[in-house]
Amino acid sequence: MLVATHMMAASALCEFAQATRLYKEKPKAWRPAILLLAFASHFALDAIPHYDLGVLPNGIIGACVIAFLLYEARKTGDGLLLAAAFLGALPDALFFLEWGTPVDRFHYWIHFRSANPLPFFLVILELAVVPALAFVLARRRSIVRSDR
Repeated sequence: MLVATHMMAASALCEFAQATRLYKEKPKAWRPAILLLAFASHFALDAIPHYDLGVLPNGIIGACVIAFLLYEARKTGDGLLLAAAFLGALPDALFFLEWGTPVDRFHYWIHFRSANPLPFFLVILELAVVPALAFVLARRRSIVRSDR
């Protein structure tokens, strides 16, 4: 799965969690839960059948997503969005570095593997989900900012 998918999903979870009444009442109390959810989202996504694309496609698409998230975070001053994106991608970075941590072992255990070829539309679907999440995130943030 693309690291960009993990970053965008974690960022979207962060954004929607910040929109809840519970978060608005006690933001400092809920931030650790949001970050834990962002980290856990990686494993939930990796359990879904998917292709693992190489380092180059991950790097190119990931760089675009990082630039988008930096832009969004700068516009709103929301560092939690960047922290969530980082934590959503962190298990892949740890796995790539081959540190052999318990997180790596869990990541390997839960990660989808198949002996059978997957339908190609799954790649197209994932490539469509990343910009769709970016659109929803940007749109939602512009609506929230205009309501203030």
